[in-house]
This record gives sequence, C-alpha cells and structure tokens, in this order.
Amino acid sequence: MFVVFCATVIGILQFTLLEDPVFGVIWLIWAVLWFLFFLVLGLGRGSLTRTTGWFTIFISHMTGTIPAFLLLLGEYDTNTGYALIVALAAALSLGVAWVLGHGPVPSRQSTEPAASTRPAASTRPA
Repeated sequence: MFVVFCATVIGILQFTLLEDPVFGVIWLIWAVLWFLFFLVLGLGRGSLTRTTGWFTIFISHMTGTIPAFLLLLGEYDTNTGYALIVALAAALSLGVAWVLGHGPVPSRQSTEPAASTRPAASTRPA
C-alpha cells in the first residue's frame, strides 16, 4: 500500500507542480495496478490474479512503451485531451481485463494420470 500511496502523490504532483496531466494519469494508473498487486499478493485474493495479469499487459504499452518512444523521438506532448484519452483507455483496459480474468478458465486435462494416482514403483527385485 505504501507504493500505491506514493504513486498517487506523484500523480497529483504531476497535475499540479509539473503541469503534465498525461504523466499524472499514468502515475494514477500505476497506483491502480499496484493496488491490484497488493490485493493479489498481500491479501491473497487469488480470484484477481488473471485480471491483474491482463491489466498489466494492457497498460504496459500505454504507460511505458508508447510514452518512452515519444520521449526518445522528441514527440511527447501533454495536455488534458491526451490525458483524458489515456484515462479512458486505461478504464477500458481494466474492464476488458476484468472480463478476461473472470471468464471460463481453459481446462488443462492431461492424458497422464496424476502423480498421486500412479502406482508406486516396486523396489523389490523380481
């Protein structure tokens, strides 16, 4: 939860002191992600594992890959409109991650019997 708190504060500072609403939204998205990690890893909410995984995959590009390329190319721009687009994309990503995370789990049926049902190998000579 400490990381969630820190990310939230940094997000607010991005809006206020640095006047960078896009990175303000990015930091708040990371706060949501780390809160999900806290629920799964800290509180043992295993039912959120798949949702958290999907959300991580989706937001990694919109909060890491794309801004990094724009910054490297000198094409990064920030304004409220872009920030709103990023926020809506993140909200949509969370919704899709929720649906994917709570859908049917593919079965992993094996033709091999489980290890506990296999007969033990005999240690006596024949």
